[in-house]
Amino acid sequence: MDRHVDLLGLLHRLVAGLLALVATSTAVLGLGAASLAWGDGGGTAGWVTAAMFFVVAAAVAAWGVLNWWVGRALRRVRGPLARWAAIVLALVHLFVLPFGTALGVYGLWVLLHDDVRRRFEAPAAPSV
Repeated sequence: MDRHVDLLGLLHRLVAGLLALVATSTAVLGLGAASLAWGDGGGTAGWVTAAMFFVVAAAVAAWGVLNWWVGRALRRVRGPLARWAAIVLALVHLFVLPFGTALGVYGLWVLLHDDVRRRFEAPAAPSV
């Protein structure tokens, strides 16, 4: 199951890279809307559109950073927080059709196995 956990971490990092591209392109659209609003005398609709593009770009970038962190934690840290964060992300990914659904189903399949659960448990405190 280690190969599946590593693959899941890699897929999360790949999704993070794609989300970085989406966030960048959305921010560029926001810059375009702001430049049009500036050139047209600062129309309210143009500024609202630019602001919405920037808000969406920031949200997508935050989602990408979270996916990158989970992918890194799955491959390197392998702690209980990484597993639970990946499960929460997998549940949210289920609603992102079609590729997010596939990633969510695969993530839940990998992370809910007993073997993976044991590997991600916190080490027991040494008894004195």
